[in-house]
Amino acid sequence: MYQEKKYQILPTTNGRLVFAISVKSSEPSLPKILYDGGEHAVLCRSENEIIVLDFLHPTAKEAMQSISEAYIAEIDYDNKRMVYFYPVHVDQVLKMPIDLSGIEQPK
Repeated sequence: MYQEKKYQILPTTNGRLVFAISVKSSEPSLPKILYDGGEHAVLCRSENEIIVLDFLHPTAKEAMQSISEAYIAEIDYDNKRMVYFYPVHVDQVLKMPIDLSGIEQPK
């Protein structure tokens, strides 16, 4: 598990959100987002890769509470190109199944 410290959240015209993150080295496999209404969302990119999308903007937090699907755009920022773009189901959970208490505040 690791934090995605620099990412963007962009709204779509159909009320969904696009999370733009740095490209990862492998292809995603059955990705989904877990969200409990708090400060963080968790992208389960594959069975073995969990990414914390930390400190969501208040507007994004509000939107996350009412959506069931979002999109992930994985960007190769060095080469200025999008490598992966895929939909993810947003699972609304009562409590995160992992401990996020050690997440560092942005500086």
